[in-house]
Amino acid sequence: MVKDSIEKNIPIALAFAHSEDSLASESTAITHEHHSYVRKTVCMGVPEIVQECSDGTMVILLTGTLRGTIMEVLDEGTPYLVCEFTPKASIQELKAENILLLRRLKTKLEKWVGKMVKLECQKDHLKPCLTQPERVVGLYIELLVESPETKQLLLEMDDINEKIQYLIFNS
Repeated sequence: MVKDSIEKNIPIALAFAHSEDSLASESTAITHEHHSYVRKTVCMGVPEIVQECSDGTMVILLTGTLRGTIMEVLDEGTPYLVCEFTPKASIQELKAENILLLRRLKTKLEKWVGKMVKLECQKDHLKPCLTQPERVVGLYIELLVESPETKQLLLEMDDINEKIQYLIFNS
C-alpha cells in the first residue's frame, strides 16, 4: 500500500476503525476481519519512507495534507480499501490569543522528540514539522495523545484554534 501510494501519488487515509454500530451514522461500513466500520472523517497524505528494513518493514512519515469525508468504499479486492472521499475544509489561521498556547505545545513536543527519538535522521525528518502551526498540532496529536477516541475528536474539529485550546486545557 505504501509503495503503491508513493508510485501513483495517491494519498493513504488513516481511519478510526470500530465494531460498534452505535456510531454508524458517523461511519462507513467495511468488510474487515476485526472491524465493521471506519469513521467517515479521515486524514490523508502521501507517505515518505524514512527507513526501510531488510525484513520489509518501514518507518514512514505520513504528513496529513488532506482531511476529508469517506463517501463510499469503491474496492475491497486489494489488501487495503479504496474509497471515494470529499475534501473537508479547515480553518488554519491562528488567532493571536493562541500563539502562546501553541508555543507551549511546541515546547512539550520538542522535549518529547529529544527524549524519545533516538536516530538523528528521524529527528531531521521531524524538525520541519515544527515550523507551521497545523503541523505542530498534528504531530503533537499523533505522538502525545494516546486515546484513539480523542485523536478522532480532534480530527473532526475544523478549526486549529479549537484544537489548540482543547489540547492545552484537556491534556
